[in-house]
Amino acid sequence: MAALADRRLLLVLDNCEHVIDDAARLTAACSPPPPGSAVLATSREPLASPARRCARSGGLPPRRAAAPETASRVPGGAAVTDRAADVSPGFTLDAVTTPAVLRICRTLDGLPLALELAGRGCGPYR
Repeated sequence: MAALADRRLLLVLDNCEHVIDDAARLTAACSPPPPGSAVLATSREPLASPARRCARSGGLPPRRAAAPETASRVPGGAAVTDRAADVSPGFTLDAVTTPAVLRICRTLDGLPLALELAGRGCGPYR
């Protein structure tokens, strides 16, 4: 860190949940960051770092509001609709169900595995 002491920088660590212990060690080694610098780590699990501050964020919204006839084309929309139909035969996207489907897609960032696990009641997404 001494080589960076006179520079302003932003170190971004993304998806730290996959390497949570290593990310915590790295952020601890960078603590405190040089003046005018910061470390930003994204993770679904909190880092065990003494200087951390947590800011929760919601899922990513679709680029625009989707009508029932196009909601299945939102990232993850078809997967949520398919899983809902598995659990509740006859499930369709309509004015009532579309906002919930879009909320699920935003919350899980449209990630196929997360949507599958949520639809099956598995893992941390239940």
